Amino acid sequence: MNIGTTADANLLPLPGSCGWTTETPSHKSIASFCAGDADQSLRIQLSSDAYGLGKWIAEIPAGPGWYDFSADCRSSAGEHEVYVLLTVLRADGSMITREHAQNAEKTPNGWRFTDKTEVPADGGSIRVELWLRGYRGYAVWQNPTLVPGDAPVPRKVTIALGYMRTTPPATLEHNLKKMMGIVDKCGAAHPDVIVLGEGMVERGSSVPLEERAETEEGATVTAMRKKAAQYGTYLLYNFHEREGTEIYNTSLLLDRQGRTVGKYRKTHLTVTELEQGMTPGWEHPVFETDFGRVGMLTCFDQYFAAPAREIIDRGAELLLIPSAGDAAEKTHARAMDGGIFVAVCGMNKENIYGWEPARIVDPNGKIIAESGEDGVPVICTVDLSQRFRRFWMSTGPAQADVHGVFRFERNPLYP
Repeated sequence: MNIGTTADANLLPLPGSCGWTTETPSHKSIASFCAGDADQSLRIQLSSDAYGLGKWIAEIPAGPGWYDFSADCRSSAGEHEVYVLLTVLRADGSMITREHAQNAEKTPNGWRFTDKTEVPADGGSIRVELWLRGYRGYAVWQNPTLVPGDAPVPRKVTIALGYMRTTPPATLEHNLKKMMGIVDKCGAAHPDVIVLGEGMVERGSSVPLEERAETEEGATVTAMRKKAAQYGTYLLYNFHEREGTEIYNTSLLLDRQGRTVGKYRKTHLTVTELEQGMTPGWEHPVFETDFGRVGMLTCFDQYFAAPAREIIDRGAELLLIPSAGDAAEKTHARAMDGGIFVAVCGMNKENIYGWEPARIVDPNGKIIAESGEDGVPVICTVDLSQRFRRFWMSTGPAQADVHGVFRFERNPLYP
């Protein structure tokens, strides 16, 4: 949408004008405010030892469509103590959505907030709130801007989960042949990424761990590289990796040419894995692909909230999990508290919920595709640009996850 310069198109009033009002709790009015004409700033100061908050507010008429917001904040406060709320209202003043401006980028002087917000057909206005909360400190807001914008560009990703059950004879050769057939079924759907289960080639084999472990250039990894290149897809392959005297449970992400994008080594090993002499990993990296940023966990990892949160805080947009067990409820928890699509490829396990072992879960915890039938892959296309809202007591209908409510309203004493 070409509408001239941002300054010309800005719908918000100038900071020094009377279009901005202030608000603070009536029984605890300890915030002070100052609108600077010289630097066109909106300042909030908290000078009391008591906990307080203050905010600048502007509400402007807005017809149906998308709008782009941005604002700069110079502040002594921390990440959780300055933020922006964008509320879309109907003509009668009732709320449609109220959520945080989700993109908060650290700058040398403070923070820069940006986001897109949509006014639906029954919308009539947008309210912008610039917040400071805490005990002592200041926030100087500058360049608050709201301009008509374009809808987010769809970012569609087709995910294939290569589900299989290990069946006799569970030899390395038999398992590899069966797995290659599953990859062929996935590849026929032209996915962007194929996810295989945890240790599929080795599952059920009587070969000792130290003999079946291999390097990144081992036979089964090489076979997977060829399959990724054959189908022009990213492929996640989990195996036991030998490096010197150490053996890791490793998930290798291959690109569309079969080259290594990166690896993740399972950080939370089970007792039985430790008893076999395996070594845990220590990092939770995020990997760049041509369709978005990907993070990985492995099986038991998903029982713990911290690894997923670290991955998502690092910018992951899709979480891929090869698994041998089935942490069914944990998969849904990781999707919901992270606000992220989760694709888990499990094996051979039933659960009390009736959910199939291989499934894709959306950010609201809803299963959108699943399979538990041997040799039947899951094929599903998701849109990484899609926003998912739930009703939360804090704000109302909002994107309530580490991108929104959970991030900005987290108590800084409990990071």
